[in-house]
Amino acid sequence: MSLAETQQEMAQQNKILMEAIGSTGQAFKGMAQAINEESAVDAKTKELITLGVAIGARCEGCIITHVGLPIKAGATFEELADVAKIAIGMSGGPGAAYSGKALAYAKEMLENQ
Repeated sequence: MSLAETQQEMAQQNKILMEAIGSTGQAFKGMAQAINEESAVDAKTKELITLGVAIGARCEGCIITHVGLPIKAGATFEELADVAKIAIGMSGGPGAAYSGKALAYAKEMLENQ
């Protein structure tokens, strides 16, 4: 399954989830919006941090959801690779495995731009 197909499948799953959990889903969306409001940390940096956390948490769904956002915010492949280095430093071998996934997804996205 391609990254785009996986993202579409996840979007459908998230739609079902948000409909099922009602006000909890709305609260989650509100939190995400508040986090992304303008602040001392620029959007690209926030997205790079988010990707690093997703890698460290070993959350493939989070990686798939968030890998494109730093790219859209102007991050380069080299910046994403630096995030991967930090994630590996903080989480060892599992971080390396999930960093590989993240960078493979990022490479696919960049090649398809």
